[in-house]
Amino acid sequence: MPTQIGDRLRFGPTTLPPVTEVERQSTVVVSFVTTPQAAAHLLPPCFEPAERPVLSVTYQQLENVDYMRGRGYNLVNVAVTAVLATAGGPLTRTCPVVIWENNTMPIIAGRELHGNPKIYGDVSGLTRDGDTAGWDCREYGTLLLRGEVGELRPLPADRLARVNRASVDSEIFGWKSIPGRDAPDADYPTLIHGSTSFEQGWSGVGRVEFATPTDDEAPYSAVVLRALAAVPQVQPRPAFVGVGSAKLFRNRTERLA
Repeated sequence: MPTQIGDRLRFGPTTLPPVTEVERQSTVVVSFVTTPQAAAHLLPPCFEPAERPVLSVTYQQLENVDYMRGRGYNLVNVAVTAVLATAGGPLTRTCPVVIWENNTMPIIAGRELHGNPKIYGDVSGLTRDGDTAGWDCREYGTLLLRGEVGELRPLPADRLARVNRASVDSEIFGWKSIPGRDAPDADYPTLIHGSTSFEQGWSGVGRVEFATPTDDEAPYSAVVLRALAAVPQVQPRPAFVGVGSAKLFRNRTERLA
């Protein structure tokens, strides 16, 4: 199966470094508290929802990604706070339930190496208009979802420092699941490590719109959007916009079971 992804290759060394560096990234996070019942409906079977789960929609515009030789890509990551029972006790992290990306190579690498639920989507660039930042994601021209943060205010230095301390060694869940004829060929949770450093940050009021396209309009994503559109938005949380750099530690991805 692998060509230039794994470490058992026919065409020479993998093009993916152990640690990927992104020279510049722009991040937009819109999130809200939802119900445990709604979160459980979205999560893989090995996870339980947190007691007060948060659904986050994170947009990223990644520029000058090292293995892409100066190129980049955009993504939208929809994740839910989840709990995994481990030998050392319960572990609580965010768990992506769908990630749309507009470049095929990071989709393949993320699915095969880390267990990320990545699919293709036409994710726009980030737009700025005064004190508002926005983006959208489409399939065959049909709107899937859009996000916006308005009333942007620069974060004070102490709050930006707190954000960076929380982001310097971030961890999220993954789930490697490969179907087989009679039983899964792979079925286990993973822990994925990354690091983000923000040079600037803003807080604001966020809004995300989940469209409800038909199966004909969005044959791959319509079923996902129907589930997301039904999630109760119990309490909005402050939105965040930041710019800086990022790293993905492929060499630290862990199998958790």
